[in-house]
Parts: sequence; structure tokens; C-alpha cells
Amino acid sequence: MMDRFAEKLSTAIGNGLPGTEVQWQMASSDRLVKNFPRVPREDSSEAGVLILLYPICGTVWTVFIQRPD
Repeated sequence: MMDRFAEKLSTAIGNGLPGTEVQWQMASSDRLVKNFPRVPREDSSEAGVLILLYPICGTVWTVFIQRPD
């Protein structure tokens, strides 16, 4: 099951990610209030995210942490 999921995920990523506009829709309101720049600066660096994915009863699950307002 996880093999099929990994294959589907790889294909979806290969088709292109939705981009920065979707990231801004999902961003916290702090970025809008603090006038966070939408264009990377010269000293910006790439970052990564680690996400836990695990199967339960034929479905892929993950964990989310709700941050305080």
C-alpha cells in the first residue's frame, strides 16, 4: 500500500507543485501583518520538511500539531 502511495506522490510531484500562491493561501496571518516578502532575498536558502506518513487500515495518515493563536 505504501509503495502505491509513494508512486502516486512521486508522479504528482513530477507534474509540478502548486507554487507560491497556494503557499500564501495556507500561510499564517503573521506573514501578511508583518509584510513578509513574497520574493526570496539573495541571502535566502532552501529548506526541507519531514512529514510522518503511516498506513492504517488501507489509508495513509499523518500527524498535525495545532499551534496556539
